[in-house]
Amino acid sequence: MTACHEAAACTAVSRALHDLGWEGQVEEAKTFARRLAGFVVLPATVGAGRARILVFPRCRSVHTWFMRIPLDIAFVDASGHILARHDGVMPWRVLSCSAAAFVIERPSALLALSARGGAGTIFGKNKKLA
Repeated sequence: MTACHEAAACTAVSRALHDLGWEGQVEEAKTFARRLAGFVVLPATVGAGRARILVFPRCRSVHTWFMRIPLDIAFVDASGHILARHDGVMPWRVLSCSAAAFVIERPSALLALSARGGAGTIFGKNKKLA
């Protein structure tokens, strides 16, 4: 992961990624431009086909306007507990979670399965966690 502002934030992100089972190149979207652009301009993979994972600190709401691909999105509290997880979120959606401290996004894993002939065009349902 690119440099975290605080050790506690890095720990929370690591915990959430572990609980989600997500692996890839983790990058923090710190600047306004990076947060606004997200996966609209960034490629979904980096190096050897590793998935790019974006972390949006101090974030409670995200949009998928202008996205080219579906995303998996998780809202996480400051301790790294997953508050809500949405898989296969299609373009032109807005999601929010008022209790979130940060949001983690990745290209949908179901998209990757589709590319390998696994899941076709069926995407996962959104899930709200307790």
